[in-house]
Amino acid sequence: MTAQAESTQEKSITITINLEHSDSNRKVKLDELIQRASYEKLKKEINLDLRRTDGEGENYPASSGLVYFIDGTRGAGKSTFLQFVYGMLPEHLNTDQKKKVSQLDYIDPSRVENSEIILLSVLKALKRRVDEKIQASCKLDDEMHIANFRNIFKKLAGGLSLFAPSHNQLQDLDAELFLDWGLERAGHSVDLRKYLHQLIKTACQMLNVQALILAFDDADTNSEHAHNVLECIRKYLDTPQLVILVTGDMELYSLLIRDNFYDSLGKSKYTQEKEREEQRTRMVDHLEEQYLLKLFPISRRVQLRPLWNLLELSPKINDMSFQYELKSNNWEKSRNPNGALEELIRRGLRLKSSLDITLYREFLLKQPLRSVLQVLSRCAKYLSINDASGKDRNVWDPELSDALSDSLRAMALGGLYKFGIDVDGIGAHELPALIEAVFELAVRDGDMDTAAYLRPQPSVPALKNSFAALSADVANLCANKPNSLIQYLLAGPGSVSLYGQVQRKNGDSRAEEKDNQRLHNQFKQYMGIGRKEDALNWARHATAIFTATYAANPKVAVVSFGVIGLNKRKPGGVSEKDVGIYKTAKSAINACIIANKSLPVFALSLVDVSGLSSRTYASIYNILGLIERLLSLDINHPRKNEILNVLSKPYPSVSISRPIWAGESATIEEDFDDTTVDAVTKNVVLEEEESIDPKLSELCNAVERWLNDTDSLRLKQTPSAVMIGKIWTRLYFSLEKVSDQLRGKALTAGMMELFALCVINSFLVEEQDHHLGNSDVAASMEQTLDRSNPLTSPLSFIKKLGRISLNRETLPLTSLVTTCPLILGLLNSEIGYAEQIIKLTNGLAKDDVSKMLCPKNAWTLIDNTYIAGWKWGGGNGAVNKKRGPAKSTISATSQVSQESPTTLEKPTKI
Repeated sequence: MTAQAESTQEKSITITINLEHSDSNRKVKLDELIQRASYEKLKKEINLDLRRTDGEGENYPASSGLVYFIDGTRGAGKSTFLQFVYGMLPEHLNTDQKKKVSQLDYIDPSRVENSEIILLSVLKALKRRVDEKIQASCKLDDEMHIANFRNIFKKLAGGLSLFAPSHNQLQDLDAELFLDWGLERAGHSVDLRKYLHQLIKTACQMLNVQALILAFDDADTNSEHAHNVLECIRKYLDTPQLVILVTGDMELYSLLIRDNFYDSLGKSKYTQEKEREEQRTRMVDHLEEQYLLKLFPISRRVQLRPLWNLLELSPKINDMSFQYELKSNNWEKSRNPNGALEELIRRGLRLKSSLDITLYREFLLKQPLRSVLQVLSRCAKYLSINDASGKDRNVWDPELSDALSDSLRAMALGGLYKFGIDVDGIGAHELPALIEAVFELAVRDGDMDTAAYLRPQPSVPALKNSFAALSADVANLCANKPNSLIQYLLAGPGSVSLYGQVQRKNGDSRAEEKDNQRLHNQFKQYMGIGRKEDALNWARHATAIFTATYAANPKVAVVSFGVIGLNKRKPGGVSEKDVGIYKTAKSAINACIIANKSLPVFALSLVDVSGLSSRTYASIYNILGLIERLLSLDINHPRKNEILNVLSKPYPSVSISRPIWAGESATIEEDFDDTTVDAVTKNVVLEEEESIDPKLSELCNAVERWLNDTDSLRLKQTPSAVMIGKIWTRLYFSLEKVSDQLRGKALTAGMMELFALCVINSFLVEEQDHHLGNSDVAASMEQTLDRSNPLTSPLSFIKKLGRISLNRETLPLTSLVTTCPLILGLLNSEIGYAEQIIKLTNGLAKDDVSKMLCPKNAWTLIDNTYIAGWKWGGGNGAVNKKRGPAKSTISATSQVSQESPTTLEKPTKI
């Protein structure tokens, strides 16, 4: 029992993959053969077939040859595998008693001239092998075989002459001579196969082997030779004394054979019914299937699997299991493939989630073997020198990122060119080219919500490869550049979501392709996708698109996806009693300047849209766009003047054009009452036309302190495409829900505050989950993090911040955004933000943070601005219910009227 157990014990074999030879065609050793399992399977099958056919007579039935097909896609390692089999099979099959096989020839049809006859190449190789044998050993016993070989060789001449193109010896002959020569030629054709088999048998006897090995490498790459090679094997080389090895892609062979059958059938002479056309197709399907089954029997097909199958399935052949290791001169010792790949994906693509790493790992391992090994070889020098874990395993390495992005881009080059992507621009690190590529491919994929994550999930292989390549480029271009991250966040994933919204509202699935393409082109031109524009340009135009569906006289409050429509003049229906409370946006801002000697941050969020002179828009996207501009300033250059230059331009608000596809229906003015002006203070009344010099000194100083304080955080910020995509998705849908929830319920400052909290929360949650820093966030923090989004009240968000151990080192991006004065300036100073926010600053005092929050008097003024679409009057033109000064906390739904938006009363208390 013990001996039997030992005999059946599984043997583990380690295969070493040398990355230094990933791009060479050198001969490999047995312990370096990656497809070792396939080789053992093929060797076993050939050995069994040779035993079965040993001693058979000369009259072999048709299709009785030993033809083995080695299947694999481009780059699967077929040539390397075939060279190994051709070179090593005789050594591994032959025994001391009898030699089973010997090499005949290794033919690459792609290197053979189109005019050359494949069978002649085989005969030449056969003659060369025999001549070598004669020269090496000339014995009397061989004389008979030599004479027989030469005699048969001569008999083949007549049959081989038939292969000559346009060669007709019977032309211009008289009738009797034509008959004699014609019958002789017919005999040549019939006897060609018989003489050829005799010749091969004689050669085997002279070489003292049972069979000869003939290898055809990638005949399918040359369509001129591919079918000729197959027909030569089928007609003439179908003898068990030839072991024929053919490599190629079965899918490509299938197409070539199918095309040949269609050509042989010819075009239908007459127009046929649909059923007859289907019959032709069905017959060609049958011919193609049976031809391949006869020539390459299923039992003699070997498929070269990608590394995914080799590592995951661990194939076992003849009680042998195979383990793999990677070797590189850059490492101190061999590494486990899974460990090396996991590190490459994690550090190169900046992925933290194990699910994302597994997804990319599977994608890479399923690529052609040549592609995987060349990617690993290119990046090996930047990986850890061993499999041991250490603190440096998550460190950002720009050289590794460059190497990986270049490698994945090269791997996806065909697909990127096919989709019209500016590969050179992306390779030159041009962010606009990358943004345009992400937009185009995400729209082509069709999933407007998650395609911009750039996970390799599309069903189309070229699109899947392109997503992986762009994912590496996003990680590379946005690392240590928060301004690039915000620009990509809005113009990349943001444009995809926005276009999906435009398409749903303006597109028609039944519309002609040219109409859909026209909308596509108009959207790109309007949003500046592909041009060198900053995030503020995108934000302003996005504001117009988010509110484009509102009419000039809207029936509901103009609040959509983080944008609030505000009246520039007092609407009709406002009573004299309420004029002292409610104001236009400009009046409220001017009053803030007078009261506080500084411009409120709210003013920087405004933008006007051409054709709507009665309305202005407050947009959270404009604030993000300004943050991007500020982060783009040269950190080594004196900043005050540059900061002032950035902050002084948005107010008074600039105007932009409406989207061209929106039409002109919204240019009708709303109903306004200009008989009364707004009283902004007790003793001061300001007209809309009056201009007040905005005071920006205090805000500029705060921004300068913020930029200095966050310089070090930039180098800790290394996002992945997945993280940025998820930040946008959370922000986009959070803003939608807040807008829908508060439309007709909340006041201006309260809504802008919640929009700002949505921004903070989106960065907080997704950075926590997906940002790969030099040291991972504590597991306890991940377990206690509340992923809920702000909806109706800032108080719940404040409580959430209080439960989290905020750390600017592990949340660098959240810290940078949260402590920005432009975000803080939208938050109410009466709420307890300061205590939580100072945790994300570099020693900033609580009083300093409080100064950056929106003052109480400014908050009240901004909160009570006219929101476009409010129903101010009933049938008699009076306000339905007086709206008092706003508070920062949104009241419970029980305190809000539940009537429809068209008759919604103003809440008495917010």
